[in-house]
Amino acid sequence: MTREGTILGTYPYMSPEQAEGKPVDGRSDLFSFGVMLYEMACGMRPFQGETGIAQLMAILRDDQPPLAEVRPELPARLGEIVDRCLEKSPDARYGAAEELRDDLEELRREVARGAAVSGIAVSGTAASSPLRPAAATLAPPRPAVIKPQGRRGVWVAAAAVLAALGIAIWGLRPEEVAAQSLAVLPFENTLEDEDTEYLCDGVAESLIRQVSTLPSVRVTPLTAALNFKGKRVDPGEAGRQLGVDTVLAGTLSLEGERLRITAELVDVDSGAELWSNTYDREVVDLLNVQDEIADAILDDGLRLRLAGDERRELVRNPTADGEAYDLYLQARYLQRRATEDDYLEARELLQRAIIRDPEFALAYGWLAGTHMMMVVDGLERPTDGWPQSNRYLRQAAAIDPNLVSLRALTHGHAFFFDWDWEGAKRERERAMQSVVGELDPDLIRTFALERWALGRPGEALALARRARELDPLSIGLAMLEADYLVYAGQPDAALALYERTIEGEPDNPEPYFGLAEALVQQGRFDEAIEARRQAHTVAGDTELAARFATARGTEGYRQVDRAYVRLQLEWLEARAGWGYVSPLDLARAHAQLGDAEEAFRYLEAAFVDRSAGLVFLNSDRVWDSIRDDPRFLDAVRRVGLPSPI
Repeated sequence: MTREGTILGTYPYMSPEQAEGKPVDGRSDLFSFGVMLYEMACGMRPFQGETGIAQLMAILRDDQPPLAEVRPELPARLGEIVDRCLEKSPDARYGAAEELRDDLEELRREVARGAAVSGIAVSGTAASSPLRPAAATLAPPRPAVIKPQGRRGVWVAAAAVLAALGIAIWGLRPEEVAAQSLAVLPFENTLEDEDTEYLCDGVAESLIRQVSTLPSVRVTPLTAALNFKGKRVDPGEAGRQLGVDTVLAGTLSLEGERLRITAELVDVDSGAELWSNTYDREVVDLLNVQDEIADAILDDGLRLRLAGDERRELVRNPTADGEAYDLYLQARYLQRRATEDDYLEARELLQRAIIRDPEFALAYGWLAGTHMMMVVDGLERPTDGWPQSNRYLRQAAAIDPNLVSLRALTHGHAFFFDWDWEGAKRERERAMQSVVGELDPDLIRTFALERWALGRPGEALALARRARELDPLSIGLAMLEADYLVYAGQPDAALALYERTIEGEPDNPEPYFGLAEALVQQGRFDEAIEARRQAHTVAGDTELAARFATARGTEGYRQVDRAYVRLQLEWLEARAGWGYVSPLDLARAHAQLGDAEEAFRYLEAAFVDRSAGLVFLNSDRVWDSIRDDPRFLDAVRRVGLPSPI
């Protein structure tokens, strides 16, 4: 039917030779397939035109927009496959469908190996986001592998690759993910006992870690589930907001040494209870109770039948010592609160845990992580904290080299301390191949920070968006994306995100600061001054009230900003009388105030301390006033930062 000289077919999917009425063969079908694969990946066709003739002319003359530009988060290999399909010359395409199928299957295997991401939480003065203190990661398990045959195999393989990519980019289209999906909500503290709160979160976190090791279940990370903590929301409603099929909810109470847990598994669509049970045990039996609940979720609730190795992995506990595990859960609860006192108490608890069980790799790992968090937050002298972190990291690796958090921690050391960009990249790529259960989307911030520090704001923004796809309800992750939008020169999009976060948390001063930065970028200084005033009002800070009353325009905003930096400098100097103050924070403040000599004096001290924030010299805007000074250029050279791209 498609003989020479005849144009017959669907215009947008014709090959160039078909559009010209030339002889066609199977390679023409592969061009059409490439058009469909491009459309599946990007949501648009590669060749545009208002009419059929215009579409044909685009196919003959135009090059498709590169997949890497339209969807930079997708694997580069997919773009290479699509480009080869869409070559104008048939001789430059795949010679046969089998070759294309083989490449697609190899890509699917690569995606399956890299269907999850992990990282290490960071926050603090200069290290957390382009604009403020801030945090990255987890991804669903890999999909099942289908073995296609013959020409039909090309289409089956393509569908599987796109489904796998949907998982690898953190569920951009959750409805396309084939794995059963589950959210585990924090358990309700029925006695409202503050001393029991750590168990309510800890049991949920442990169940998430256990179940998410299975490729047949996609588990929502704990940070997303924590959005519902204390709200007594209906499990079905929580499940709908989280986009999952099933929700595990329950209650927990502790009286003396007696622990009582009730749990129920609910189907989100029907609201039906799939399974429920009550456990009344000694608190030291918590590990066994968690194993029983995990088993029941899968066997009685989701009705999954596990292979022997899957069952063994499910019940593989991080320690056999119940008291060591209890100490670990307390420490993790305190770490999430992220204050200096909480970090210090968490360290003490973790040290007690490893005394009880010297083979407790997870406790060693988070002990290393706590030191790292304090260093990055400017709460511990780096020359004290980095060696301690590295020591515990080595001990954890010696016990369990496959511990997923080790990759994130090793990445942090390579990036913040060793200034080893290739090593950081290697560990980041290793982490992106991990199937992670116990890590959360906040941890992806470290990878975004690395990309930002090395002059790749677009990649940082893509990572921030991936984190939000895992936890779309997070105010903090929404602000993180907005911060990178400001840094990437997209203030309009940033404004919309900041305004939404303010609607969600009107009493949080953070989004007002970001809103002000976006308004400044648009030249709307009076509105930016008002946003800053609201930030200080919400924070309960009246120190700058008189300044706000008279501030107008560009100069008014600059005066407000300088006054705020002076207040920060006063606080840092006061803290120096009783605690560690990073010289880099003092250098940043003096640079913002235009005091170059003091800035360089403290910057040199920051090199002595090996301050974590030195990796942001190229990207942090506070250095703009001294950026062209030869001494600053020398500092950048000493860190070994590449030129911004």
